[in-house]
Amino acid sequence: SCQKMSSEDKPEDFKSFFYPTWAMKKVVSLAEWASNNKLLVTFATASGFKLLSSAIVLGVTPLGWDDDWLIQTFAACSVGLVHSSIVVPLAFEALKRKGWSWFKQKDSFDIGGTASKLGTLASLISNAYFIYDFSYIIPYEKDPLIHFHHLGSVLYLSSTLMTGRGEAASLLCILIGEGTNPATNVYNICKALTDKGVFTGVELRHYLGALNITTLLVARACYAPYMLGWKPLDHLFLRKRGANHVHVAFRAFWMALPTFFICGTFLYLHSEISSLRAAVTSS
Repeated sequence: SCQKMSSEDKPEDFKSFFYPTWAMKKVVSLAEWASNNKLLVTFATASGFKLLSSAIVLGVTPLGWDDDWLIQTFAACSVGLVHSSIVVPLAFEALKRKGWSWFKQKDSFDIGGTASKLGTLASLISNAYFIYDFSYIIPYEKDPLIHFHHLGSVLYLSSTLMTGRGEAASLLCILIGEGTNPATNVYNICKALTDKGVFTGVELRHYLGALNITTLLVARACYAPYMLGWKPLDHLFLRKRGANHVHVAFRAFWMALPTFFICGTFLYLHSEISSLRAAVTSS
């Protein structure tokens, strides 16, 4: 069946902030194919992340690290960096085509609007990553909030992919969440290496910790409440723009989960600031 294109799917629109024109044409073609093969793309991408993780584990074996937790942390954070580098440009390009900008959106921008093929590709890759990462962290991560975060992300992305609505909300979560994750992942790698005595750059760890906290404060603590709190409330419940026909349970879920993540960010920041203070004082 022929699926009607939304304005951001027009093939002649190859202007891009991140990609050269020839690459953007390839991305649009891939997005078109992925939109028609969602289950295959999800399974193949999750498997790809798993294979990459296994390759990283094998790659660090000659270094002589004898701590399994350190090896798995390094592999998980490295795969997280790869994931962020793929989905952040995709989410940014898809959002720009929907009329989004950092502080002033066009009238056409709609949190509950229909899915685009470029946005679907970003959501599929992120969903596959969270499926992989959720299965990966179960043996190593004991914090139930981390488990809930991953499971919630899978359900959130799956719900927007299933309904074909609310894509802009999930893309904003990807952009803000994965856009700040590189700072967190690099810091976590440095922290793990110094904790196990493999790396002695404690001063670098302090700087990376401060950079991580600053990034999260600006993007998640200051910007996210506006873009992931107020905007969904306005679009999904007050004005009910493109989400008029979406069941209230989905709209409530798309509103509640980012709110939970924002609250989790404040808890994480409190913990990290306390930890950094203690580390600086003791050194």
